[in-house]
Amino acid sequence: MDEKRSSWFALLEQIYAETAHPRGELRICTDCAEAPCEVGPEQVTLLPFEAEFILERLERDGISASMEDVNGIAGCQHCPFFRNRRCAIHPHRPIDCRTYPMVPVFTAGSTTFSVSGVCPKRAGMDQPFIELMRAAWARLAPRLPEDWKQTFNARQPRQFLQPLVDIGSISRESS
Repeated sequence: MDEKRSSWFALLEQIYAETAHPRGELRICTDCAEAPCEVGPEQVTLLPFEAEFILERLERDGISASMEDVNGIAGCQHCPFFRNRRCAIHPHRPIDCRTYPMVPVFTAGSTTFSVSGVCPKRAGMDQPFIELMRAAWARLAPRLPEDWKQTFNARQPRQFLQPLVDIGSISRESS
């Protein structure tokens, strides 16, 4: 495995472990029966080497999938792993899915966050979830090529994004 790929795999393994089950069982997506993210304007963007990483994890767990299936997660109108209103590969879902409904916005030298206005469960994000996902993107952002960041930004349906409200700041100010 080349050094760049190996380095990405190691980072992804760490972040996947850290974001697997925030606070035990975060129910933002698992309780949603509406799934507008699966039928709406939003699309997943895979990180560099993430398709290969996911495929390797699936194979390791004995889940049959092809690279075409995994690449089908990105930019599709319907994820090939969204079955019976659930993610069939939840432990192996991409970073973009893990951090949803938070959406990073990349600008010169910084990353800010918006929230999907389409997600009916966005109010389920609490401060620990927000901080965990900010930390994940903070580790990823410096390693992402600028052209990837530009492509990611261009694919986001800006008309459906809302500013991220810092829950901790609101509760401190109102105390």
